[in-house]
Amino acid sequence: MQDAKKTKQQLTEEIVQLRRKVSRLQAAESKFQTIADALRQSATQFRKITGKSIVGVYLIQDDVFNTSILKWRTSSDTR
Repeated sequence: MQDAKKTKQQLTEEIVQLRRKVSRLQAAESKFQTIADALRQSATQFRKITGKSIVGVYLIQDDVFNTSILKWRTSSDTR
């Protein structure tokens, strides 16, 4: 239905629905930003820990040794 054919009541209801959607999107964006900030902080902390490691860092997750995160430092590392 085109806007010109809608009643005032229909247009008002559409505006109310759109405002609710905008409100939900703003809340979701805020939540996303909070999660993204926490992830950045966690990644920074992890890099600091692994960067200071003398020998290496490994991860045991769900009782499984995860080699995808394995990082060995050698004397040629310049960090």
